[in-house]
Amino acid sequence: MTCVHRTSDRSLAQLLCGALESHGIPARVDGEHLAPLQGAALPAGAAAEFRVCIADPEQLPQALRFVRDWRERHARTRPPSYWVCRGCGETHEGQFSSCWRCGAEEGAA
Repeated sequence: MTCVHRTSDRSLAQLLCGALESHGIPARVDGEHLAPLQGAALPAGAAAEFRVCIADPEQLPQALRFVRDWRERHARTRPPSYWVCRGCGETHEGQFSSCWRCGAEEGAA
């Protein structure tokens, strides 16, 4: 197996693996056995690492191009890593769409 991408985001690794397979590049995610340890048994500051690996090293150039293009598309569609509520000034992670403090929706004036 040849690694084509590393990430601490299990979902991202699984999505990329599925995308590679749907384009005829057999792949798997290594490191999933560490997911249950995340935040519990891993040392402070450590993170589980998930590796997306391909089965056929001859497909490496094709896989690397695909991963690069996929990551560029994914980066353009990802929500920002954080946003600041215009109502009360509270900072929130990008996956949240409303303020926990005042209830305002993201981007609302």
